[in-house]
Amino acid sequence: MIAEKDLLLHMRDRLQEMAEPAYAETSRRLLPSGVRPLMGVRVPRLKDLARELVAAYGWEPVFNALLQPATFEEQMLCGMVLGCGCKDGRRCLDVVDRFVRLVDNWSVCDSCCATFKLVQRHRELFWPYLVSQAQSQDEYRQRFALVVWLSHYRAAVWREEVLEALTQMTLRDYYAQMAAAWLLSIWVLDKPEATLKVISSLKVPAEVGLMALQKMADSLRTPAEVRVRLSDLGKQLRAANRK
Repeated sequence: MIAEKDLLLHMRDRLQEMAEPAYAETSRRLLPSGVRPLMGVRVPRLKDLARELVAAYGWEPVFNALLQPATFEEQMLCGMVLGCGCKDGRRCLDVVDRFVRLVDNWSVCDSCCATFKLVQRHRELFWPYLVSQAQSQDEYRQRFALVVWLSHYRAAVWREEVLEALTQMTLRDYYAQMAAAWLLSIWVLDKPEATLKVISSLKVPAEVGLMALQKMADSLRTPAEVRVRLSDLGKQLRAANRK
């Protein structure tokens, strides 16, 4: 078995081989200040590397070696290894918070949440944990819950529960608010009346509702019967925001 230190050095060598400094500069402009240093490895290549490492060493040794990431790419790889490697729902739930505590930007959150397809087979198991994260005061714990719901809980039997959990959140921070708006703009495709009621009755902050309406207006998927109501809803929310 390879030592953790040697495994980490091997992963860093592999990341360095894939690094594109020009891409790192472009990516850095899209991320909030304070993120870890970027090497410039593209997301598809990180996913391929995660699968390669899991196949060669098993997911747990790789995951554990990455729990003190020095770079943005190591941080991303940590979540992807867990997402693509762990096939045991209970074990994944036991360790997922070790990754979530590392999340400090939208890109790592969203890209890694998309790989947690195991959650779709264990929605009941993960639900209490996700609710606890949604009720956190931490911006990225909230975003983690919202993006997992968006990615893996759109099944019909969960739509109402997700909407109800969303209305119980305290949404003060920008990246959590944007994730909530994103979720509402997708939920309106499946549950238009319930979703618009959440917005119009101010069960989410007016600024979140306005963000959601803008996303609906920008989306080609928004049904015509919803689109014709967006202007009036926007006026209602802007009036509420001025009070």
